[in-house]
Amino acid sequence: METVGEDFGLSSTTYRLDLELSDGSSRQAVIKLAPATPSQREHSFYEHCAAETPLRVPGFIYGNVDRKADRGVVLLEYLPDMRQGDVLAGCTREEALTLAAILVRLHAHWWGGDHPALNALNAVDDSDANGPPIREGRLQQFLDRHGPSLSAELLELIDGLPDRLDTANQYLQAGPRTLIHRDFHLDNLLFTLPPVSRS
Repeated sequence: METVGEDFGLSSTTYRLDLELSDGSSRQAVIKLAPATPSQREHSFYEHCAAETPLRVPGFIYGNVDRKADRGVVLLEYLPDMRQGDVLAGCTREEALTLAAILVRLHAHWWGGDHPALNALNAVDDSDANGPPIREGRLQQFLDRHGPSLSAELLELIDGLPDRLDTANQYLQAGPRTLIHRDFHLDNLLFTLPPVSRS
């Protein structure tokens, strides 16, 4: 077992497993340990949406959630030919354009539909998932750390954020339904392309 992704901003703990199976064969897999809600959401995606999603995703092996202990596990295929993105290193223009096209393809496939798979995901979703942490002090932690470097205009905008969350969520919920990534940044993306020099 080897930790992977430890240098990246992942909310889960992720390991690559080298498995010896009972039939004498071997296989590699990735196991993700995370709180119950994100684990259940990911499990639901693989169970209901992955097969119809027009993108390459790891094969799903197993998933389970313990609500009382607030923990979950997702076991996935290991993809050895992939390179993890790095939000600190950035990406090339070609990679950025490719990611934009992939995101459009993902949204378009599910856009505006009343698909049962989206209903299954919605059942474990929380449109106000970011609300409680913001209302319960995370915003103030951000301001304590970064407030002195922000403009008065930006501080005023941030000050009203908690009061605008409900309105923003209502607006988003009223829009066309689709499948979104929810955390689309380089650390969470895998590339088949080799690293490209940015010098």
